[in-house]
Amino acid sequence: DEQAEELLRASMLSCPQSPDAHQGLASLRLSQGLKEEAGAYMMSVLRILSETRLECLPSIDFRLQSAKLLIEVGQVTDAIKVLRSVEKEKDSLAELWYLMCYAYRL
Repeated sequence: DEQAEELLRASMLSCPQSPDAHQGLASLRLSQGLKEEAGAYMMSVLRILSETRLECLPSIDFRLQSAKLLIEVGQVTDAIKVLRSVEKEKDSLAELWYLMCYAYRL
């Protein structure tokens, strides 16, 4: 955990506008049982995504993972927004619909 955190923090310092390190730290915090800290990192991911031009958005897989993490930290409304953006891009993904249904049931 320490080495992963060190590398993720270094990545965040070298490129603060990259959502990858923020999401990695959120995942790490969740695995450590630190849900509130994970939520704060996911809010950073959402801020970065909202400032990103459509053609420069991270991959669909990244955004689906973001939605999963948002659901895990209790930010269901934000997860649905991310899933809706994926739906506009590619609505034929089973995982998208599974997560969408799951989020709406919460």
